[in-house]
Amino acid sequence: MIEKKLIRVNLKNGEISVTSSEKEYATLGGRAFTSTIISKEVTPDCHPLGPYNKLVIAPGLISGTSFSSSNRLSVGGKSPLTGGIKESNAGGDCAIKLGRMGIKGIIIEDIVPEEEGFKILYISPDEVRLDEAGDIVGLNVYDSRAKLHERYGRKAALMIIGRAGEFRMPIAKIVLTDKDGLPGRSAGRGGMGAVMGSKRLKAIVIDNKGIDLFKGNELLSQTVKEYAKLIIENPSMGERYPYYGTAGNLTFINNMTGLPTRNFSQGQYDKIENISGEKMFEVQSERKGKARIPHACMPGCLVRCSKEYVDSEGKLLCQSFEYETLCLMGSNLDVDDLDEIARMNYYSDDIGFDTMDSGVALGVLSEAGVIPFGDIEGYKDALRQVGQNTPLGRLVGAGAEICGKVYGIRRTPAVRGQGIPAYDPRFCKGLGVTYATSPMGADHTAGTTLFLTMDHKDKDIQVEGSKQIQRTCTMIDALGVCFITLKLATANIDLLEDMTEIVTGDKLSIDSLTDQAEQILKIEREFNEGAGFSKKSNVLPEFFRDEPVIPSDGRFDVDKEAIQNIYG
Repeated sequence: MIEKKLIRVNLKNGEISVTSSEKEYATLGGRAFTSTIISKEVTPDCHPLGPYNKLVIAPGLISGTSFSSSNRLSVGGKSPLTGGIKESNAGGDCAIKLGRMGIKGIIIEDIVPEEEGFKILYISPDEVRLDEAGDIVGLNVYDSRAKLHERYGRKAALMIIGRAGEFRMPIAKIVLTDKDGLPGRSAGRGGMGAVMGSKRLKAIVIDNKGIDLFKGNELLSQTVKEYAKLIIENPSMGERYPYYGTAGNLTFINNMTGLPTRNFSQGQYDKIENISGEKMFEVQSERKGKARIPHACMPGCLVRCSKEYVDSEGKLLCQSFEYETLCLMGSNLDVDDLDEIARMNYYSDDIGFDTMDSGVALGVLSEAGVIPFGDIEGYKDALRQVGQNTPLGRLVGAGAEICGKVYGIRRTPAVRGQGIPAYDPRFCKGLGVTYATSPMGADHTAGTTLFLTMDHKDKDIQVEGSKQIQRTCTMIDALGVCFITLKLATANIDLLEDMTEIVTGDKLSIDSLTDQAEQILKIEREFNEGAGFSKKSNVLPEFFRDEPVIPSDGRFDVDKEAIQNIYG
């Protein structure tokens, strides 16, 4: 059993405490920890950018180990985008370093006084301190990363906000370094970058100085080897994902008529062959440069689904090129040029805003006629303006729902302020239930029924399917397991149970993990109720019911009352 520590930082007075984690938190990690702290310590009706909100950071329960694909980081707080509780989940090298130091979580309170400017939180086995941000204030992420590594050393893991976070924009994200020290992973959803910016915290530096509290554990070594064999022998995990990444899903979803196209007006893209995972693999295989295929975002991950992307000269354009970005900044905007989508991806990482919410927002602006569909230069200019803090930049930075309200657009694909992910709920209706009912707002990782063996168009079984998978996704978020490996991990739950024994000293059964997940969902719903949400908030935009997803006649027809009463 590894004794865990809790770091609490008060930014107003500079007080920092490092204490042994309380017994009640022993089995809590990731989302379970962040949501528990937010529920206990944050008033639901507080302003998300004010002093009473908190930023809570936690590695998964089994993060810090070498168990493949299990080093995810949860970032929690009250969301300035949804107005409710939020957990934003990210890969990279931060969670493994925190876990190896035995850090249960970090609770960041209050706000740095304005006259003191922005701060940097530095964490190592020897000390935790606040440093002056100095000359990185006002810089975007890539330049900030270079200066931080120059100052603290190349091996330090980083969490950084760009100008969007400094400007407190609702879709601002926190960018994390990956295993190569590059800013390629993101806690992207829900505006956690704006919360960090509101507290005048520019970056968090995590330097474990080589400490690994799990080193030499024989049970861990055996369990890791068993799971590694399962990944390598799995057709998706061991073969398809390493080469095509999540982009490999584009063709499949397009064939199922579920790929958002031209602001969710269609479910198939007639230029899909230009932006598919297969096309991206072909292009990157032919180009010179530094693109590594396969590539892992987390140390030790054997799936290696992260995709680097280089231009025709071999210059790295972006560090993580994923399905959601390729769709929401591609087919959703009628952009079929991989290089240009990669450049928009780069702007999002550098300026520090979510590719999903910005892609949905741009689609709404195109629906309004502000930027014509397919106008690549218009889209890139709008994204650059996010970093310039112009009126158009602030509009994009506020997300799709605000864009729709400003321009009076009915087809605004958002739930509780958050843009809908790149899976149309008219083809996968259980996901529509998740979008409508998850405490996280429209978020596919909160419960994608695509993982379930079921008829995704049968309206009568979707509520129960969504309820089941939301519980499972909450469980893996708490453990720190990657969403991509959900089916494999839960099919081998005995190995996950062994991992909990290695970390906590007690083997947690699937029943206890499931009960914990249900409890977390319950306290998240209660927080949102305190923030003003009710059962009647559990709805999708009505156009999903009224308009078919072309070329099929699929509509979202799941019973409204059943959705609103999913939890009784």
